Amino acid sequence: MAWINYSHHVPFVSQGNDSTACWVACVAMLMHFKEGQFSRKRPSAELCTMFRQFVSGKGLNIPGTIQPAQIVQLANIMGLRYCMGTPTLSNLTTAMATSPVALFGNYHSGPGSTLMHATVAYKLRGNTKSTIDLNITGHDPQGSEPGTPYTFDFLSFNDPSMPQASILKRVDYMVYC
Repeated sequence: MAWINYSHHVPFVSQGNDSTACWVACVAMLMHFKEGQFSRKRPSAELCTMFRQFVSGKGLNIPGTIQPAQIVQLANIMGLRYCMGTPTLSNLTTAMATSPVALFGNYHSGPGSTLMHATVAYKLRGNTKSTIDLNITGHDPQGSEPGTPYTFDFLSFNDPSMPQASILKRVDYMVYC
């Protein structure tokens, strides 16, 4: 591969005032992309409640922050694919060729932060042979409507020495359509 420009239209879904609902908003964005489910026209609080009830009815009860073991279960219930571990350039480009990607990991909120967080990457653009020129753009559900996209370069992806460059300090799971 050389130059790529993968871009997917993904409507922004806010996690609202629920500090544990970033995973709900991210999966709702993926499902809206995949099947038009979980319309973003619903208020965020209503959407989060509806989605939690849906996965609970499928045997997965997540009352608060999603735990790593539950991410795989959630992907299976929703008919989504997943990749465990730090995404490589190869599996990220493969996934983003056809789908936006929900990235689950640790949010950068200050030195030593270990807060779990999820975001949705919807654009991957640049030169795959020179990762310094490869940029990822996405939605952070902590943002407010209509959503302010974030952009960071692939080299800062999972690099704790560059915490300001990436919204996620570390990515542990990737979920996609």
